[in-house]
Amino acid sequence: EEWRVRELVVKEIPFMADHLGVSFDSFFGPLLVQSLCDPVSDVRLAAGNVARCLAKCLGQEWANASLIPAVLAQLSEHWSRRMSVLYALRQTSSVLGEEIITQRILPTVCQLSTDDVPNIRLNCCKALGELILKFE
Repeated sequence: EEWRVRELVVKEIPFMADHLGVSFDSFFGPLLVQSLCDPVSDVRLAAGNVARCLAKCLGQEWANASLIPAVLAQLSEHWSRRMSVLYALRQTSSVLGEEIITQRILPTVCQLSTDDVPNIRLNCCKALGELILKFE
């Protein structure tokens, strides 16, 4: 099935980033962002996990300047995109510093905590719980 190929390609992005460094951003960055909007849940989850790997591999400065704005730009009216953005932010926050989290990620999580979709609100609670544990 085609979605399995897309999922495998997304999972290979960290290896390409490791070899190419920040210069990978011009081609693979849009591919990662596009994968956050994929119609198949497994592809979207893989993209969220890859976001964490990239933030760890390429550093917090790159994540703050490139990754987080690209992920946040995917917020839309469609619930699956909001859920994918939230998942990517949750994953990425595990490798980011307190300043980036409080300035960039926490406001979005708080905004999504009032979403009409119960599953998004539930995942906001999970994200907030993880952030509290991180800052203890």
